Amino acid sequence: MFERYASAGTIVSQVLERKYERLQKLVCRGCDLNQRTAGENSFTPLDAAIETKDELLARYLIDNGAVIVGSSIFDAITNDQPHFLNLFYEYDEKFWRHFRQDVGTSSNPRLNRWLWHFTALDYALAVDATNCVQLLNKYEAPRSKKFKLCFGGHYSPMVQDTSFSFSGGVNTDEKRNLRGGFYCAKCSMFVR
Repeated sequence: MFERYASAGTIVSQVLERKYERLQKLVCRGCDLNQRTAGENSFTPLDAAIETKDELLARYLIDNGAVIVGSSIFDAITNDQPHFLNLFYEYDEKFWRHFRQDVGTSSNPRLNRWLWHFTALDYALAVDATNCVQLLNKYEAPRSKKFKLCFGGHYSPMVQDTSFSFSGGVNTDEKRNLRGGFYCAKCSMFVR
């Protein structure tokens, strides 16, 4: 019974510590492999497998029901680990569409307000993940049409965000503020 209701923290710690037998027991008892730990560095078990660079463990988790979500793609690109992107491609030929998503309807918790506008290929270009860029290009993943290079030479795609002007807490006049520009993910700033 415990295994079925194991917490996300328990499952993720088993993955991070590579306790395969214990993890196999949890999986056989029906634990939820799509839970996310709480806190700033929230992980799914698949994110933890990417953190350990264990491709066989990641394959095992996906085979047993772990969903490919945006944070897993984000982590693979951040660490320039194209073998994980290849693995995702085996299960879903358009896996990069999940870059902005988490399980269900939630958004990827790794993305800030501006990274939300990036595609997986935009992010790979922005953080100089050259191996992942080559692979995503091979798979014909989309990227932004407009971009600049920042002062550090990093790829910075055009992002736009709409926010509403509120007076007294109510948007009565429908005024919108369009804010945007070329955003560098590596420098975490807009490019002039």
